[in-house]
Amino acid sequence: MPMHDMTMGMAHDHGYLYQLARASRFFERVLNRTGPLKGLDPWMVRYEDDLWSFFIHCWHVRDWIREDDSLSLGVRQGILAAANASHPLCVCADIANGRKHARLTRHRAGVELDEMRLTPTTPNVEELVFECFLSWGPGEGESISSLDAAIQALRAWKEILEANGLPLPVGFPNDLTPRGQWFPDGWPPPPPRASP
Repeated sequence: MPMHDMTMGMAHDHGYLYQLARASRFFERVLNRTGPLKGLDPWMVRYEDDLWSFFIHCWHVRDWIREDDSLSLGVRQGILAAANASHPLCVCADIANGRKHARLTRHRAGVELDEMRLTPTTPNVEELVFECFLSWGPGEGESISSLDAAIQALRAWKEILEANGLPLPVGFPNDLTPRGQWFPDGWPPPPPRASP
């Protein structure tokens, strides 16, 4: 029997779609990460809450798939194995479990919060982008923005589910391109120019 999602007004045959739709909604909030210069402190806290919530909900799609009896056991096991082997989803797991449990005891990708940065989006510095950067690996290791990590995690779920012939929820982001497309001059935006 289909379940009804009260938050989106849709019926789903597969329970995992609720959790993936929830992760998608948090992703949309993370995408809208620019804030006005005034009132920045409360805005940054909300952004950070949305960011960590995205990773928690995105990783726990895995749990919803594991418990979704509308899927055969073989399909569930295959999806779980693919999720456990996916580096973007292991990054997601480390963030989710580290934030949820206050400290990470089981490392999948060895991810840590590297730095948080505020960058102006316009030359007159009316809005700022708040961005968290993550790192993993020995020494300097690799680094990625939290937004790019989120994009890669959703892309991984999309590939895994489509490879198993499973649907994505209505409203799932179809443009999972790196952020460079949103900032045509690259990232970070160029520094503000001095007024003549």
